[in-house]
Amino acid sequence: MARKPVDITCPRSFLEESRASFPRRGPRNFEALFVRIVEQLSGELDTRKIVNEILRDICTTFGVGCGFVYEVKGSSVLELMEYYETYRGHPVHPRFALEDIFSAEEIDELSRRPMFFSRFWQGTERPHTPFSRFFKANTVLLMPVHGTDGNLIAVVGMVDRRIEVFENDSDVHTARVLLNLLINYVKIRISNRNLEASRTFLTGIMDNIGFDIYVTDYHTDEVLYATPHLADPVGGLTRVLGSTCWEVFHRGSEGRCAHCPKPRMPVPQGGDDPSPEPLLSDIQRPEDGAWFRKICAVFRWVDGRFVHVVSSVDITENKRNEEIIYRMAYLDEGTGLPNRARLNTDLARCLEEARDGGHGVYVFFFDLDGFKAVNDTLGHFAGDELLRLMADTLQSDPDFRGRLYRHGGDEFVLIYTETDSVRVRAIARKVLEYFQKPWVLRDGQAVCRASIGVAHHPTDGNTPEELIARADASMYTAKRSGKNRAVFPDGTVEMAPESAGGLT
Repeated sequence: MARKPVDITCPRSFLEESRASFPRRGPRNFEALFVRIVEQLSGELDTRKIVNEILRDICTTFGVGCGFVYEVKGSSVLELMEYYETYRGHPVHPRFALEDIFSAEEIDELSRRPMFFSRFWQGTERPHTPFSRFFKANTVLLMPVHGTDGNLIAVVGMVDRRIEVFENDSDVHTARVLLNLLINYVKIRISNRNLEASRTFLTGIMDNIGFDIYVTDYHTDEVLYATPHLADPVGGLTRVLGSTCWEVFHRGSEGRCAHCPKPRMPVPQGGDDPSPEPLLSDIQRPEDGAWFRKICAVFRWVDGRFVHVVSSVDITENKRNEEIIYRMAYLDEGTGLPNRARLNTDLARCLEEARDGGHGVYVFFFDLDGFKAVNDTLGHFAGDELLRLMADTLQSDPDFRGRLYRHGGDEFVLIYTETDSVRVRAIARKVLEYFQKPWVLRDGQAVCRASIGVAHHPTDGNTPEELIARADASMYTAKRSGKNRAVFPDGTVEMAPESAGGLT
């Protein structure tokens, strides 16, 4: 929407009005006025009241028609904050945009000069300035206020319809000195307001960012800041602030929690700032199994002390999704065992550790003798049930737990490191013994034997592919030799005790 044009004409009638209608100047004790302004600015009264009183004193002392303070809102809109009028007849606009009134050159002139003073002398050819036309005044004293970045943040000034306001250049200089006191106060006020607005904005972001944050004194563990979402379940901010983190977030603790990262994040000695490099860790809450990702860092607080900043976000859903992806990629759906992809990954790692440690690796490859008969007689559902039952049974045995993989179909692999040939034979014997008893299924019982082939690193190979192929070949040797037995790397055979059985 276009802004409504502002009338900036200056009626000539202003110059023709009787000077007798204007008030006289106040007492010209500038030193007393200076002291009074300093005392006013040192008080803790309402800032707008203070500024209005100072404008009144300055305008009264010099007999100026009005004084004002405009502050920049947004990019270029000036909003009237304080205004004092010694006598009526000075139209001061409550709000206006600079670009709607002045040209770019005129705005630059106002922003660049430390003070703008103009006076229109009747009977001369000197034209009105754009500022005197805008304020409909013949005497204009404007002082732009700049922020630390050099941008215009406010305008402090005085205007009058008359021309005989300031008696000489000394009066103008004195007025400038007095207004500078006010300008410094306005700068502080704007800075404080911007700081508070930034704090409110930042707090609003942190309170609604979607994860919890708290800040503690590095040495005392006192909580200096916490998001409401984190504080509310444990008593609110009044309970949390000032307490130690372990008192409110780990109730029952008598000191720092076991997973506190501070020992791994020492503060620097002397006046150096800490490294902003954060520590990341995933922690599971024992009460409900929820997972949280904690990001910890050490900073200097606003008062210069070292603080520990901790942010955490609930990643329970992420962990569940990661588990789903992991199961799809590395677990066999039918048995829940690690699949062939995981077998290759783990075996490669074991071989690397074996080369570094100078020890051997044994790979057991076995399949089920008679499994096809189970599928043909009891059905494929029974076959799947048998595989699950077998996997659960072996996994429950400490000798096999965490070592068993499904290679595919009815083929399985076991991996052992840092063991000897005696234990290898005992393990093979134990596998064979498990398959000498019937497996109890929902629709009947089945007896399946096992044929086992064993390979050894480095004797039989140095890669996962070589070892699995060698163990697979030994397994087929066991089958050709009569099944229900194990063939070892040295070619020897371990036979299982015969027991009657079959499908029932």
